[in-house]
Amino acid sequence: MRATLQFTSSDDISRDSITLTWEPPYNDGGSPITNYIVEKCPTTADRWIRAGHTSDSSFTIINVFGKTKYQFRVMAENQFGLSPPSDPTEPITTKEDKEIIAGEAPFYKVKELSSKYIISEELARCQFGIVHRCVEIATKKTFMAKFIKVKGMDRELVLREVEALNIARHQNIIYLHEYFESMEEIILIYEFISGVDIFERLGTGNFELTEQEIVRYLRQVCTALKFLHSQNFGHLDIRPDNIVYTTRRSTELKIIEMGQARLLVPGENIRIPFSAPEYCAPEVHRHDLISTATDMWSVGVMAYVLLSGLNPFAAESTTQMIENISSCEYVFDSEAFKDTSLPVWGGQLQGPPHSKSSPRGRGYHETNVQAPSG
Repeated sequence: MRATLQFTSSDDISRDSITLTWEPPYNDGGSPITNYIVEKCPTTADRWIRAGHTSDSSFTIINVFGKTKYQFRVMAENQFGLSPPSDPTEPITTKEDKEIIAGEAPFYKVKELSSKYIISEELARCQFGIVHRCVEIATKKTFMAKFIKVKGMDRELVLREVEALNIARHQNIIYLHEYFESMEEIILIYEFISGVDIFERLGTGNFELTEQEIVRYLRQVCTALKFLHSQNFGHLDIRPDNIVYTTRRSTELKIIEMGQARLLVPGENIRIPFSAPEYCAPEVHRHDLISTATDMWSVGVMAYVLLSGLNPFAAESTTQMIENISSCEYVFDSEAFKDTSLPVWGGQLQGPPHSKSSPRGRGYHETNVQAPSG
């Protein structure tokens, strides 16, 4: 009984994770395989370390270092015990962080677009525009072009998003390459992303939402928010459909919408429009002062939803749900978490938000996302 390890493609490698797939043993020894043990070994070391276990013939290894060579092997397990290790993979090198180019995205007149880009097929329609794939003529690189019709205040909203994107030069926030502007239209040129949000990915049938994946997901969101908050910007619209994977198989993700993001001025009372009230903090619903802790509330709700599949503030009506949020009245369904080892961020669903002694005030600084044990 011996598994044959087969590495799939470059989409499965990021800076801090690698996804492996393998063929099950041809002979299972007369008993079905119940588990696989995956081990890793840096090529600079001579000791194999357990990386995790799974019942599937695919596994994503996290907690690896960037630009480091590793080898991997797998052992199959059934009621009779463990198989010998598979042959190790060829050395696999994790990626470096992509260089994030600082500075503002250049802008041009819309009439210059056709001389710089070939516009291709439509990729998506959203509330404020249409997204097309495009190819930069000079470099032959693929990007995404978002066409937005603007008038009056709409222009100010889009330009405010451009301002936020120029600040948010981070590997987990979508990169604005450049933009084009006219009186009637603004066209934003983004890096190309082919992935989907986490719930759409769940519907593909080849993606399992494990605690390990939730840890990786929340850690990347918090890393992006920590950077954004260090620039005194709040995102103010953190929810799953604003966060997508870079490809359909990648473990890396990007925050893709920055339309609500803005500079946080102490004492300024901002009225935030919202389309997903279940993820908004009490101060948003009460039109109270907002802060970086406002984003951490949304992260707490996402953690609860991803772990349990339930809305912690569920009610018979949206009005009642908003009342539950405003008064911090959430339901902890212990049955939904009985098989969960990951600590739930209940502390993120508490007020007041502005004290650093409160769990929500601490946010990503002291409330760490821990990987499940075992």
